[in-house]
Amino acid sequence: MARRSWCASGRCYAWGTGDQRWLVPRRALIYTRPDRLPHPLIEARLAAAVDAMRRGTPEDGYRLLLRTRDNLGEQSGAVKYLGPSFFTKVLHNADADPATGRPGRALILDRFVVIAVNHLEGWGQRETVAWAPETYTRWLAYAREQAAVPDGPGSAPVRIDAVERAVFRLGRFLYEQRRSPRHRRPS
Repeated sequence: MARRSWCASGRCYAWGTGDQRWLVPRRALIYTRPDRLPHPLIEARLAAAVDAMRRGTPEDGYRLLLRTRDNLGEQSGAVKYLGPSFFTKVLHNADADPATGRPGRALILDRFVVIAVNHLEGWGQRETVAWAPETYTRWLAYAREQAAVPDGPGSAPVRIDAVERAVFRLGRFLYEQRRSPRHRRPS
């Protein structure tokens, strides 16, 4: 179990970095920094979070991995340099059913999702912080609600991961629009 979690985190880092090569050194901090946790402890913490999620809810796994003032010591579940954008990928992958490919209950929460829900629903969340567990709970509820709503007459509900993908794509589009030179305000 622990080994699978560690492997999953490596895949999640590669997936989360995508074609943005400049992010590779940043993503590697979990493995390369002198103050990083030893690999067996990282594996144990990821495995504990996955186990907590499977026994309870995705929020239980999220809460265990989230770095807070109260969750930093030796007994912490947090992994330094592993924030919600990436540990929710671990939870998402670990929660899926490998036999059927069906998604589980855990979804990814990252900057692009936050940009999109801020735009769609006016949540007012900061885009680059470690979001509170309540924000993760709110995101999961929002995605479930959207998945249950048919797209139009005669259409069926969609999978929750399809909602996540659509929200992510909208957030990335909005992010890229902001960065586009033609959308910048003159200084």
